[in-house]
Amino acid sequence: MTARHLKGASAPVALVLAGVLGLLLAAYRDAESLAAPAATVLVVDRQERFLSELDGGDAPIGFWPLSSVPPRVAAALVGIEDQRFWQHPGVDLQAVARALVSNYRAGRAVSGASTLAMQVARMQKPGPRTYAKKLREALTALFLVARHGREAVLAHYLRIAPYGNRLRGIAFAARRYFDKPVEDLSYAEIAFLSALPQSPSRMNPYDGQGRLRAIRRGERILDALFERGVLDEVDLALARRQIVDLVVRPQPLRPSATLHAFEYFRGLTRQGSGPRWRASIDLELTAELQSILDDAVFRLSDRGVENGAVVVLERARHEVLAYVGSTDYFDASRTGAIDFAATLRPSGSTLKPFVYAAALDRGLITPATILDDLFRGPGSIENADRRFLGPMLPRTALANSRNVPAAQLVHELGLGPTYDGLRALRLHNREKPATHYGLGLALGLLPVRLIDLVTAYAALADDGRYAPPRFFVDEACTDCAERVLSAASSRQVTDFLSDPLARLPTFVRMGPTEYPFGVALKTGTSQGYRDAWTVLYTERHVLGVWLGRPDAQPMRQVGGATSAAVAKVMLQKLEPEDMRGLSDLGFAPPEGHTPTAICAWSGGRATPRCDQHFVEHFAPGQAPTHDCSVHVARAVGAEVRTLVDLPPRYASWAKSRGLDVLPQRAVDTSEPSPPRVLRPVAGTRVMQDPEMPKSAGTMALLAEVEGTRDPLVWYVDGVPFAVVAYPYAARWPLETGEHTFVARVHGRSSEPVKVIVDP
Repeated sequence: MTARHLKGASAPVALVLAGVLGLLLAAYRDAESLAAPAATVLVVDRQERFLSELDGGDAPIGFWPLSSVPPRVAAALVGIEDQRFWQHPGVDLQAVARALVSNYRAGRAVSGASTLAMQVARMQKPGPRTYAKKLREALTALFLVARHGREAVLAHYLRIAPYGNRLRGIAFAARRYFDKPVEDLSYAEIAFLSALPQSPSRMNPYDGQGRLRAIRRGERILDALFERGVLDEVDLALARRQIVDLVVRPQPLRPSATLHAFEYFRGLTRQGSGPRWRASIDLELTAELQSILDDAVFRLSDRGVENGAVVVLERARHEVLAYVGSTDYFDASRTGAIDFAATLRPSGSTLKPFVYAAALDRGLITPATILDDLFRGPGSIENADRRFLGPMLPRTALANSRNVPAAQLVHELGLGPTYDGLRALRLHNREKPATHYGLGLALGLLPVRLIDLVTAYAALADDGRYAPPRFFVDEACTDCAERVLSAASSRQVTDFLSDPLARLPTFVRMGPTEYPFGVALKTGTSQGYRDAWTVLYTERHVLGVWLGRPDAQPMRQVGGATSAAVAKVMLQKLEPEDMRGLSDLGFAPPEGHTPTAICAWSGGRATPRCDQHFVEHFAPGQAPTHDCSVHVARAVGAEVRTLVDLPPRYASWAKSRGLDVLPQRAVDTSEPSPPRVLRPVAGTRVMQDPEMPKSAGTMALLAEVEGTRDPLVWYVDGVPFAVVAYPYAARWPLETGEHTFVARVHGRSSEPVKVIVDP
């Protein structure tokens, strides 16, 4: 051959060599890793019932890795798919030769020679079935086995192989079809599943003919295992009987009752939890509570109620047992797809317990402190019923949900510290400054989510330790509890909230807020009846209920008492034995505290003359040492009567209540003290109602004087306005501008109080 001929032949050879090298390089790169999509998360409830799968729509699901391949599964797979798997390097040359002969004799492709490693290569890099593609798969298989080992290749095949109905991997298929881990599969179940990858669509277990085909192929797999000595005659006979009678679990459907719960916790980050999540949710309980909620909303629909939400926490571990975001996820007429358990809504009076606990911790009040519910508080805040109940203990002020004392406590605590305390309970994220809400922090202006509110109440129940809610039973919580309130104040507030007598007169006895066992309960109603809240806790559970409208429009007289009635029905499901009064469950008092009977009007030690008293628990040195001075015995004619001796600031209130007061309050001074203006509050800014005639607008004036009940003169802008008798109340016609008010008696004047009246 001449040089010219050699030179002409070298070009094709070079191209062939380049092609071979390119193919080798491509196969080498294909074998760099055993690649698989992320494992699909399967979510079950606390009783192992199906909830959902975190899948990607119509894409394949599964891909659960195997830490080790069960020997029986390995034997079945190798026996049917690749009998020389443990001997060849990834390509079985004997099988290749046998396939070539068979196909040559038949004149068509009747036999293949794909090994498990080659199938892994094909599944990782799918493409058209050409000779070049099969050669690349063969080379990739060699590299896969050389680089990762046979055991890893086998495990990866079992992770990514198709098992029909979009399922990938035997571990996930075992859960879907038989609801058991792959390690617990019987030989019959293993043979049945091992048959599916050959033709997943033709052997669909949910199709009658497909299931029959899978059984027939499974029987051949069992025979192969017998021939190889894996099964004896007894095991073979048993497996053959079982495979015919296998019951395939129906395709699971997401329970509608837990869809909101699933959507909520699917976004939670879980590290090292594996692809199977066991949620804390109890599916049956959640469905029952949703049914109760749906019935309640239906019955209240004529009063403007359109939807609701429920959250239940188990106290011991803060596990979420039930999470109902709406009455029906698919009810578009009620916008059921909105998760109202995770929607910000005005909180009503539900934050007041945390204000009282903070005030107790700061020493601003004790259980014996008398709080005034006499007239509008700072910022002209008034009570929801527009009444005033006079002197109140913290117990009764909180249990009756009075706005005026609560606003005064926020004023004394300070907006910043109060706001920070609510932040420590994860009730807000400082989206807006504290000044945006003002004293309304205690009255419902701060919007909250039901799930956060229930968790905050769980902190009260847990002696002031906050821990985040747990949505999974295997969730570790080492040192996750954070001290946000003292144990003493938490227990005192719990005692206040669980006392039905303390709720009088606002809440009636034997109503929806009273139980035959210990239940700490707080209701809340937002402005205009837009939201109705109830949160309660027992020794076992924390339960929260919300009722309202998606468009935040007012309901018709639907408030906390209404949601409390719904909560009571739900607690019947949670604690039926306790609801029958068969348990003597209560709440423990603060440790180291001493019980003392206290008068409800004075905060002093109760005497036989006190018609209302409560047993309060005091820290050492905190209990009052004086008897009640408000209820006094005086001879009136031939009888001894109990009269009321209240400080002067209560004069107007006592008169309106028709109380038997002492004719003259005893004083120790020789002359009266200077008057004190109680209303208006200094710095008040008043806006006249544009719909009312200007002549109809008035502002209340009220003063107190120690040591006399002689008439008092009101001065407005330095000019005498009115001479008033005890209890020194008057009404001043509003006039636009800045005005100064002074009360004067016996030549002694009060501090001037300035008020601005806007037009």
